[in-house]
Amino acid sequence: MTIDSLEGGELEAEIARHLFGHTVEARTSRTTARRRFVYRMQPQRAEPHWVPVPLYAASQAATIEVLLWLHGFAMHVENGDERCRVVLTRDGAGEIIAEGAHRDEAMCRAALKATVVEASEE
Repeated sequence: MTIDSLEGGELEAEIARHLFGHTVEARTSRTTARRRFVYRMQPQRAEPHWVPVPLYAASQAATIEVLLWLHGFAMHVENGDERCRVVLTRDGAGEIIAEGAHRDEAMCRAALKATVVEASEE
C-alpha cells in the first residue's frame, strides 16, 4: 500500500505512527464489527491506556497537530475542481507533492511523505 492510496483510518493510523511516534493497533468492535485504530496514550504508565487515533485528515482540531509538525516547511496549496494538491519544500530540498479530496487530506499525505524523505536522509 502506498501513501497516496491510504484513506480514512489507515491514513490516520500511519500519521499517528510516523509523525507522532505512537504505538498504534487496529481493533475490531465486538458489537459493530467495525475496525478502528487506537494508540497507547501515556506509554510510560505500567497499565496501557488506549484511545482512538484522532481524525487528522477530517478534524480541524487534529489537523492543527499536523500543521505544527510541518513547522519549517513551505506549503503551497492548489485547489482543483475535484482534488486538492499540496506541495511542501524545505531548505532548498526537492518538492514533496501529495493530493487528496480536500486540503487537510492532501496535507496529511504530504506530511507522511515528508517522514519517509527525512528517514531516508538519516
